[in-house]
Amino acid sequence: MVDIGRPAIIKTAHDVGIQGELETWPPMVLGTSALNLMDVTRGYATFAGGGKLAEPYTILEIRRPNGDIIYDRAKFAKPQKQVVPEEKVAELNSMLKEVVKHGTARRADLGFTPQGGKTGTNQSYRDAWYIGFTAHNVTGVWVGNDDFTPMRNVTGGLFPAAAWKRIMEVAETGEKPASLAGIPLDDTYSVAATEPDGALIPDDETGIVSIDTGSPPANAEGVAVVLHDMFSLFEKKPAKKAAKPKNTKVAKTPDETLVLPGANANADSGSSFMEDLFIPVEPEKKKKKKKKSVVKKILDVFD
Repeated sequence: MVDIGRPAIIKTAHDVGIQGELETWPPMVLGTSALNLMDVTRGYATFAGGGKLAEPYTILEIRRPNGDIIYDRAKFAKPQKQVVPEEKVAELNSMLKEVVKHGTARRADLGFTPQGGKTGTNQSYRDAWYIGFTAHNVTGVWVGNDDFTPMRNVTGGLFPAAAWKRIMEVAETGEKPASLAGIPLDDTYSVAATEPDGALIPDDETGIVSIDTGSPPANAEGVAVVLHDMFSLFEKKPAKKAAKPKNTKVAKTPDETLVLPGANANADSGSSFMEDLFIPVEPEKKKKKKKKSVVKKILDVFD
């Protein structure tokens, strides 16, 4: 940021399709500007298109009652504008691929087609994001409470990434895997093995409990069931006091290793992992100090 300059960074973001206002203060490079899901997803669509600007649209076709076509998006749409050199997008996409293969978005890995994406987690766990793309589809997922209250340690690599994968397994049905700028289609892509739907599987490396996406729903009804299950995550339920994780200890000497609890783990809480995720965290109440008597204050002076 110091070498390139914030104005150049903001201009590039607007060039690729971001329309929201970006602050010019130093933390802006960490994602401190407020943007909506459509805005961010639009920017990633430009990455998926090899640097060509993506213009969101909703109308595919308009016909008269007799069937005459008044408007056809495919016919009348303007050619996409190359706003960023393809070779530069290729460099970026090669990094976004690694986020899926070896980084925080491993739960979004489809396995059978080239893809890229990025997770995001806002301060105090108020928002969790995952924006990802293939050669055919770009999808953005946001998770959070609508009253700006924190979630229970939900990160972009947890539910947003898993939800993205389930959505894309349906969206990619019938599509032929294809390469992206910077992400070639090679023999490393094969159909990923699946587990039974709805299983909670702990990550051996991090101790994180994640939703296994399973096999794609066969029809629209199956998709509705998936969405219904996702909405149940936001139901507010009374918070239960969590016990201290048993696998946590404080290092007593400089040589002793400090063992921390696994991220997103809610060990021995007495309630289900899913129930506690979206319950707002209540601030700790300050203990009132007991007033000292005048005699006690005088005696303290001589201690």
